[in-house]
Amino acid sequence: MKLTFVKKNEDYFNLFFKDNGEYLTYVSLRDERVGNKIIRDRKSGRKSISHSIMIRVDRPNLKSKFIKDGILKK
Repeated sequence: MKLTFVKKNEDYFNLFFKDNGEYLTYVSLRDERVGNKIIRDRKSGRKSISHSIMIRVDRPNLKSKFIKDGILKK
């Protein structure tokens, strides 16, 4: 990604990804507890827990929006 693209579109993406921003229209989050694991570190005896979250992105509609808004070219 070129730095000029980032600078040129920084305001657009800051607005798009703000808290409760428009990006939520194009993603769905599902905490499916697929990868919940308790891992014990043998050396230190500490436990760590990992979680998996599946994120689905509506790519066709997101791409259409970016083309319409002039972020992507057709």
